[in-house]
Amino acid sequence: MNRSLVICCGVLSAGLLSACVELPSQPTVAVMPAPYKPMEVFQGDDVTCRGYAQHQVSVDSGGNTGYQSEGYLQYRYNLTYEQCMYSKGNQVSNFSAPASVPPPPGMPPATAGMPPAPPSPPMAPPPPPHS
Repeated sequence: MNRSLVICCGVLSAGLLSACVELPSQPTVAVMPAPYKPMEVFQGDDVTCRGYAQHQVSVDSGGNTGYQSEGYLQYRYNLTYEQCMYSKGNQVSNFSAPASVPPPPGMPPATAGMPPAPPSPPMAPPPPPHS
């Protein structure tokens, strides 16, 4: 009888403790703005992606956070947040950099961040015909 009571109390306390698991509310990863991205735009991306990650984690867990650890939920939140921020062009440490960076507004694409090309050498005259 005593053993059954201990097991029952253990299962009950584990269930109560698992109900205390909270969804993450902020990322624990570093993300930097894309080159030439204004800070206000980056902050807007951050707010949008935090909300998106929060929603995805809550939908994925289906309200049953008791079956998932806080560490796992934070991992899922971070991954979703990083994917969102990367899709908006920001620099994320776990993802490779984009192949090219768009030029800042008002600068033509051909000259963005590149020095002018040296002039081509003049063409040599054709050789004289053989007689």
